[in-house]
Amino acid sequence: MRLNSLRNKVSLYLLLLISCAAAISYGVSTAVLSANTRILNEHNQQAALDRAQQYIQSMQKSLMVSTRDYAEWRDSIRFINGSLPTYLDENFNAGTLDNLNAHFVLFIRPDHSLYRVIGRGGQPT
Repeated sequence: MRLNSLRNKVSLYLLLLISCAAAISYGVSTAVLSANTRILNEHNQQAALDRAQQYIQSMQKSLMVSTRDYAEWRDSIRFINGSLPTYLDENFNAGTLDNLNAHFVLFIRPDHSLYRVIGRGGQPT
């Protein structure tokens, strides 16, 4: 191949020009796609975090409603004061904790000391 011919020189310059354009195009598209991918990943992570926070807040509200309901119930107060020994048998069965979506229930006295704990096994401690 002789470089003296005009056709060969033009072909070489065109090949070089196309190669440079392809390299520049590749570099620019890689940079743009990388930036967009990073932004998309950050957005997806934030959306997942927001969903997790909403779930936790929903569970917290649900637990608060159940806690207030049981705390204000006269039978619960009588049980904690020791005047209703049949309270657990009458009000807590195997499905109670599942219905409350809880793993355990704490009974706390008005002085903030622990009175009783019921776990998933259903056995009071």
